[in-house]
Amino acid sequence: MTLPEEAYHQFVIECDEEKAWEFKQAVNEYETVRTVCLEYNKKMQLYRVFFLFCNFVYLIIEITEMFVNKIFIIAGIYLILAVILVIWRKSLICPAIASLMLLLLINEKAAFAIIPVWALFAFNGYIAYLHEKKKRYVSAQHGYPEFHPLELRVIRSKRPLSQDNDVHPEPEDIREAKDIPYNEN
Repeated sequence: MTLPEEAYHQFVIECDEEKAWEFKQAVNEYETVRTVCLEYNKKMQLYRVFFLFCNFVYLIIEITEMFVNKIFIIAGIYLILAVILVIWRKSLICPAIASLMLLLLINEKAAFAIIPVWALFAFNGYIAYLHEKKKRYVSAQHGYPEFHPLELRVIRSKRPLSQDNDVHPEPEDIREAKDIPYNEN
């Protein structure tokens, strides 16, 4: 059973006794997916931080070579672009592709530097792939982007006495009956 979409954005779901079991199963399934999504959100945040940190460290290490080749402006533009896209848009694909620009512009000496630029491009691509894979899974789930915990409340219905099988109606009081001949009140 799938819960209504607005139910995923609430904290409490109410249902009647007849559908309690189905709703309980749906809530349990959601809670399982919710824990996975919360874990993925933490991993994606780590990917973004690690992505920015590694690119920043790489550009600091290679800054002397970039000053000689006068491409430090391009590297600075790349870093600003990466920071904006990673922090504001939470996307790693564009900065990973933009790091290809560094691969094309840095000369052959940088290809064999302490940390080669092609290794940075490969790292960026791999981290972007992992990030996007988790992002697609999380965004496809119900309750995205907040993933509230759900509580199920079962509403007990008030049934009339005639529908209850366990409770029998009260027997008539014999003294009140007027059709009995010896009871003439």
